[in-house]
Amino acid sequence: MSRVPSVSSGSSGLSALLASVAGLLFGYDTGVISGAMLFIRPLYALDAFWQGLVVSMVPIGAAVGAALAAFVAERRDRRRLLLLAAALFTIGAVASAATPGPTGLLAARFVLGLAIGLGSMIAPVYLSETSAPKRRGLVVSLNQLCVTVGILLAYLVDLALAPAGAWRLMLGLGVVPAAILFAGMLVAPPSPRWLFERGDEEGARALLRRLHPASAERELAEMRGRRTTGARAGLRVLLRPPALWALGVALVLAVVQQVVGINAIIYFAPLIFERAGLGGASAALTATVGVGVVNVLFTVLALVLLDRLGRRPLLLAGSFVMALALGYLAFTFGRGGGGAVSVAAIFIYIAGFAVSIGPIFWLIAAEAFPPGVRTGGMALATVTNWVANFLVSLSFPTLLFSLGGGGTFGLYACFCALGLLFSWRYVPETKGMVLEAVGDELAARWSGRSSPRGKTGP
Repeated sequence: MSRVPSVSSGSSGLSALLASVAGLLFGYDTGVISGAMLFIRPLYALDAFWQGLVVSMVPIGAAVGAALAAFVAERRDRRRLLLLAAALFTIGAVASAATPGPTGLLAARFVLGLAIGLGSMIAPVYLSETSAPKRRGLVVSLNQLCVTVGILLAYLVDLALAPAGAWRLMLGLGVVPAAILFAGMLVAPPSPRWLFERGDEEGARALLRRLHPASAERELAEMRGRRTTGARAGLRVLLRPPALWALGVALVLAVVQQVVGINAIIYFAPLIFERAGLGGASAALTATVGVGVVNVLFTVLALVLLDRLGRRPLLLAGSFVMALALGYLAFTFGRGGGGAVSVAAIFIYIAGFAVSIGPIFWLIAAEAFPPGVRTGGMALATVTNWVANFLVSLSFPTLLFSLGGGGTFGLYACFCALGLLFSWRYVPETKGMVLEAVGDELAARWSGRSSPRGKTGP
């Protein structure tokens, strides 16, 4: 009989929180460079190309990290991969703080990107596979909450250390959450679904009974009924229904989450606020911290509502709010900026994103794929998301110069509307469902026939 770590529902909650620290590192290491760059740029005489290269090393590394993870994710316990991500976060943070020059900084940022790509793919999968169905929305979305907390923390650290010019400390402080993640994963339980897919049914049963006993037997029965050939099926399974439908939903949501312009605003918020006519640099920086606060608060609201209202109502309502806010920004920027009212519209847009597609993309992607190809599908979705992140971030300054604020935000509003239409037609409600049953709901929505919950079509 398998030896399974002694865990309880309480300790599983702690494990979920610790695994979500990967999200905090994701947010911190992507956000902290904005303040550090104020000091790195003159120190190393970086031109515009080098500045862009330093910033873009993280999304490039993240795409590579997620792609590489796809080759090992089905053969290695998710917990061990998160340990590897924590080690890479530590190496990247130390190397960033100790770098002797810009080339070393590029390498360190690439290592951080590898860690982020691995963590952003594996953490949602691990959380979805170790949480009870009725609490999965809350547990998986803890990762996204930690991303927003990491971004806000980065903004606050930059603000606090800027007077001393302590850019090395800004970058090096990422070592603290990395150490917490590593220590947490040393004592965390393995994924019961990973154990089952490896043929250890007794180990999976024992772990499920300790993690969430009320639903353990139902989950185990669903796993038996949907047993796959595992990683060996790989690409063949992903390209056939229902995995193909899951792949379509995950990839489209991965792109939509970025092309609505969220990281253009996160990375370039001070520039946008100045263009909106909001005082000087100090006022713009304060408003940027406000973006981080709104992002965190409404992600918390999403955690409260996801397992109560469901995924679809929040996704559709939030997308509608984002489209309206972006449309208003397009109108006001087209007329030269609207000052405080435009700032309010940006905050409303951030709130709509944080309560909808921000966490829901990661949640749906972690839920949708069948066992055996879950991590492979999640890897493709994560790579797609990071490539879209890179392209949107890279193109924003050019779009702002060529189309102006009105045209740029108008383009993002159009993408938001298209995402809303896609979500209304093809994204199913998965609240409270056992993971293995989500494929039935996807099949019903894509084929237009009656769903297992008695719904037909949209």
